[in-house]
Amino acid sequence: MHFHKPSYLTSGIIKSTVSLLPIAIFVLIIYAFDTPFLATATLLCAGLHEVGHLILIKILGYGADLKGVLSGLKIYVGGTVCYRHTMLIALGGPLMNLTLALISLPLSAVFRDFATCFCLVNLISAICNLLPLVNNDGYNILLSLLRLKLDEYDSQRIMIGISSILSSLICIFSLWAMSRLDAAYWCYFISMYLLVKSTSSHR
Repeated sequence: MHFHKPSYLTSGIIKSTVSLLPIAIFVLIIYAFDTPFLATATLLCAGLHEVGHLILIKILGYGADLKGVLSGLKIYVGGTVCYRHTMLIALGGPLMNLTLALISLPLSAVFRDFATCFCLVNLISAICNLLPLVNNDGYNILLSLLRLKLDEYDSQRIMIGISSILSSLICIFSLWAMSRLDAAYWCYFISMYLLVKSTSSHR
């Protein structure tokens, strides 16, 4: 048994590295395309957004597992979650962002640049996460509301349609911004990814 301990240790290190690798890539991308000041505020905002979800999960009595993905952290809720609880958990992140924005706004008189930046990033995060796009908080909130009145199939079809239309509009806007403002490149790729994901969900 003693001779197998190093292999267990190595296996544990490899698993930890693999699970943390997507988060490390996410952090590198943020710092590569934003100033250190804005990147730090964005990462702090993203982390606290997930804390908002976790708080609601714990309040409602569920377990949760965290997994690193290329967009940061993804939370997996343990057990079967009813539609009303799904909606509340989805609201937890944006509500945390809105609360932090309200708290940081008066602090901008003292901490100036960072508090103002942190307030704006939180507001943008709340708005973006509430958009009814596939896998977004807003998508899960509206889907849960529809499931209270409609069956699973009809609810999914309606939400996929809404997500596809919104993704298309964002894609068109980003194309205009790229041609006129030489900006919104990431917006275009993200909107295309969401559009493909929405379309593939029909199958």
